[in-house]
Amino acid sequence: MRLSHLLLSATAALSLAACARPDGIRTVSSMDSRYDSDDYAHEATTKPILVVVRGTAFGLDQKALETAVTANMKGADWGPHATFTTTPGPEVAPIFSFVMMVNGPANASAATLCRDPSKAPAVTAPPAAGELRLLGGLCRYDQNMTEVTGLVGNVEGPQDPKFRNLIVAAMMELTTPMTAQRVMHNMDTGGANGK
Repeated sequence: MRLSHLLLSATAALSLAACARPDGIRTVSSMDSRYDSDDYAHEATTKPILVVVRGTAFGLDQKALETAVTANMKGADWGPHATFTTTPGPEVAPIFSFVMMVNGPANASAATLCRDPSKAPAVTAPPAAGELRLLGGLCRYDQNMTEVTGLVGNVEGPQDPKFRNLIVAAMMELTTPMTAQRVMHNMDTGGANGK
């Protein structure tokens, strides 16, 4: 009885999961109970989903950073895999979008970025040498449904597998549906993906 009460409470409320992996990637994620993975899956099959990328890394310009992030997002989301674009317009999916901030300030939040990505906070301090921070959010219109923060050290550049692994881990945290099994797994292991 107590276990079922815990599962119901965890599923109904905002879920928080932390994950430390053998490759050194650390993530913390939260999911709003209103997130509907079926809606996401449907939209992922109809139109490209917009990704707004902010921040800085590896000395890349904005376009190169967008390309690096979205290339690593490809195929990493749950369910039917979406096509991603960084170009807004009438051809993009109307309901869902992603916000991804690389090496942003510690006080940034996916909720703020979902409300207005153009007002992304400026980077206030560079990360430690070789460290890469990621803040990601899955937005439903202008409301944040899921958020993940991630950190990995000793990243040498955009081709470093650790960079891809961080993006992949973030995408799984952002899009995997909230189920009783996932909640139970989070309680047992402290991680959303068991890694």
